[in-house]
Amino acid sequence: MEKNDGYESRLQKHRAKVMKTIMAAIGVILVIVIVIIIINNKSTYSSYKVENKIRRDDGGYAEYVPFGNEILRCSKDGIASHSYSGKTLWNSTYEVNEFTMSMSGNNLAVADIGGSKIYTFNTNGMIESINTALPVLQISVSKAGYVAAVLEDKNVEYINMYSMKGEKIYTIKKAIDIDGLPVSISISEDGEKLVAAFTGIKDGNIKSSVVFYNFNEVGQNENERVVGGFDYGSTIVGRVEFLNATTVVAYGENKVSLYHINEYPELIKDIEVDYNIDKVFSGESYIGLVHRDKTEAKDIIEVYNTSGNKIFTKTSDKNYTHYKIADSRIIMYNEKECVIYSTNGKIKFEYTFQDGISSFIPLDKDNEYIYINKDYIRKIKLR
Repeated sequence: MEKNDGYESRLQKHRAKVMKTIMAAIGVILVIVIVIIIINNKSTYSSYKVENKIRRDDGGYAEYVPFGNEILRCSKDGIASHSYSGKTLWNSTYEVNEFTMSMSGNNLAVADIGGSKIYTFNTNGMIESINTALPVLQISVSKAGYVAAVLEDKNVEYINMYSMKGEKIYTIKKAIDIDGLPVSISISEDGEKLVAAFTGIKDGNIKSSVVFYNFNEVGQNENERVVGGFDYGSTIVGRVEFLNATTVVAYGENKVSLYHINEYPELIKDIEVDYNIDKVFSGESYIGLVHRDKTEAKDIIEVYNTSGNKIFTKTSDKNYTHYKIADSRIIMYNEKECVIYSTNGKIKFEYTFQDGISSFIPLDKDNEYIYINKDYIRKIKLR
C-alpha cells in the first residue's frame, strides 16, 4: 500500500497543536494558582465589617463552634444550632456535669465526664443518646461516623467504639497496673485506626507509650489489633491526635513525634526541644508549640509542618491565651488583642477589640471569622 505522506504530516501537526493547547492551558492554571497564593500571602487587613450578629443569651457559660454552615451554642444544658443570621435551626437538650465534646466533619459527640452518657449529633440535630454503662473519661469522633470512648471500671479501663446510633463495634480492655492509663486517644477519619497514649508505673518508674490499633482486615491478623507501639520511657505523652487522614502527632513534655499511617505506623520525625512545652495547637498540615522564656518574660511560638521542619518562629510579650491554625493562618489572641500571621511570618491582621474577645474562630475564607465577646456573636469580614 502506498504511504500517505500528506496524512501523516497533517496528523503530526494536529498532535503538535493539541499538545501546545494543553501546555498553554496548564500554564494558565499554574499562573492562576500562583497569583491566588501571592494575593493570599500579600493580603493584609486593618479593620473589619460585621456581616451578621446574634446577641448572646447564655450568660457567658456556653461555647460556640462552627459546624458546617451553622454555628453551635454548646453548654451543659444542651446544644442549639443557629444560622449566621441568627435563625435557630435546631435545639437539643441534655444535662451533663462536666462537659466535653469532639467534632469531625459533620459529626459531633458530647459526653458527660464521669457520667455514662454520650450524645451524638450531625447537622440535622441529635442522633442518639448512648448509654455506656461505665463512667466516660474521653471521647473522639470520626468523619465516617464513629465514636471512640475511654471508660473507667475500677482497675480496668476500656476503649469502646460505637456507631453514631449507639451500636457497640469493638472493645479494647486494658489493665491499669499492666498497661497504664489511656491518657489520650484519637480516631482516624475513616474510623478504622486509633492511636492511644498510655502512662503507668513500672518498677517505681514512670512508663509512657503510644500504641496504634487497626480495626479493618489488616488488624484482624495482629494480637489485640495492635499494629505498632512506641516507648517514651519517662517522657509523659499528654496528647495524641490525627491531624489528617494519615498523619498522627504525639505531644510529650519535651518531645513531639510525627507518624505516618496507612495501615501500619511509621515514625516521620521526633522533634526534641530543650524546654517544657506549655501549649500546643494544630491544623491539618501544621503543629504549633508554645513555651515561656521566663528570663525575658516572653512567649516563644514555633510552628512545624508535617515533615517535622520548623517553618515559623515568633517571640511575643502579649501573653496570648489562645492559639489556632487554619490553612496557612496562625491566629493568636488574648482578652482584647488579636494577631493573624501567615505561615511565612507576615502579619495579616493585628487589632485591639475594645469590647473584648471571648473567642475568635476562623472560617473557610481567608478573611472571614466568627468574633465573639460577652454580648454578641458576630460574623465578620476583614478588610
